[in-house]
Amino acid sequence: MNGRRFGALYGLAGILLVLAQDAYPAWAGFHTWEYATLLAIVAAAAFSHARRVNDLAGLLGLLGALVIVAAGLGSGLLGPDTEIVARAPGTVAPLPDVGAAAFFPNADAPAIASGAAAIVLRRRTGAAIDVAPGERRFLGATELQLVPQVAAYIEARDRRGEHLTITQPTNAAFLSPVLLFAERVPVAGKLLPADGFAVPAARRQVKAFYFSKAD
Repeated sequence: MNGRRFGALYGLAGILLVLAQDAYPAWAGFHTWEYATLLAIVAAAAFSHARRVNDLAGLLGLLGALVIVAAGLGSGLLGPDTEIVARAPGTVAPLPDVGAAAFFPNADAPAIASGAAAIVLRRRTGAAIDVAPGERRFLGATELQLVPQVAAYIEARDRRGEHLTITQPTNAAFLSPVLLFAERVPVAGKLLPADGFAVPAARRQVKAFYFSKAD
């Protein structure tokens, strides 16, 4: 009885560790040796108690848990690391691992402020796939998720209120009015998201910092 009880506990622990990969897919720790070692220890403990289980139902349940743990171990060791692809609106990011490209539609200031901007995945074969904020999509064995990032929509005007062109010399989207704050700059003991843009007509270079409510 004790062997079945402890075996079930170790099996359940292994299943929960594997399910965490689906609940928190962005955590890089799933691809580390520490996580793999923890799964291996749990699997070894469950297997050692499997020899003490004398009923078929308990044995099948424990073997099923070991299969799930083995799948999670293989996913952590062999699966690709989580990658965050951030692009400005109006650009395209190729995703060769899934045979698709992510199209980032143009977004105005309200869409940026509300975080409602979506992306569209296009493949050579098959219909386009819309991915909304917080939504998950699967292409084969790859999970795609749209995660909101810090961004700002910038407008520049002269003293007469006339619109001025904004450029981002260090950004691939040279004429994009959206700052993505890819840098982290130490300010007053904190690392703040930072970006920059230029206003050629005014001969100005502007450095922008993002301050959260906590900051």
